[in-house]
Amino acid sequence: MNDTADHVRVSLLGVPVEVWQRASAHQEAIHREFDILKANLDQDSVPNQLNDLVSSLTARFAGVGDETSAELQRAAEEGRQEIDLVYTVPRAAAAASRELASMLDRADRFCREGEEMLTLVTPPDLVAFRRWFLAEFSRQIEEGQDPLSWPEYERTLIEVDQGVRDRSVVAGTDSVVFEGELDLMTAGALRDQILLSRREEGSAVVELDLRGVTFIDSVGISLLVTAYKRLQDDGAEMRIILPERLRPLVEISGLVDVLAPRFVTVEGTRDI
Repeated sequence: MNDTADHVRVSLLGVPVEVWQRASAHQEAIHREFDILKANLDQDSVPNQLNDLVSSLTARFAGVGDETSAELQRAAEEGRQEIDLVYTVPRAAAAASRELASMLDRADRFCREGEEMLTLVTPPDLVAFRRWFLAEFSRQIEEGQDPLSWPEYERTLIEVDQGVRDRSVVAGTDSVVFEGELDLMTAGALRDQILLSRREEGSAVVELDLRGVTFIDSVGISLLVTAYKRLQDDGAEMRIILPERLRPLVEISGLVDVLAPRFVTVEGTRDI
């Protein structure tokens, strides 16, 4: 990798051209509809925030990615199934990619909850592609990781999804059990389990048993806070049981402060 002090090369391997086309078309549809809605919404609304962020990133990274976008377009015209791309980007692209990923997740929630929206929430396969695409910038720039190709990422998703189905059990009417690592790769599956439990059972309390969790990253912490607030909005509560080994992380992250002590219990580790 021929990096400089200010710029680095990021490789995206096995980019699925057809998925990229659908993802681009869907994102353009969201932007068009947000452009219509934003005039009648508060400045801090999701449509206005997304518009401001995109405008800011466009100005900051003007011209970055133009060549690779042209490569993708040519690949689509040639009917190619996949393509390897190399971006030369400022190091600041890592933080920008995380910010954009978070904003697009919020846009999806807005589409899901907004009755006035005509554009549907992003389909799961396009969400997975988007998260892989953007996460590669922070992985390679900040963490110094080797590229993770789309086929490898997709296989991992399949394995994780099956593992979550095998290990995460809705017990009784209000308990969700999750074991293993809670991170970018698994957070979405756990979120779905929490919401599924709430929708199917309508319980006033959803107990999240994480005693078998071995690792939680910032994405996992964010998921717990988001799920807690979402359930609160629905008139329910979420109680979390964490293993003793994660006590330092819980204290440092401030998770207890957000959820209030009565919603978090630290107990012995569940046998795996």
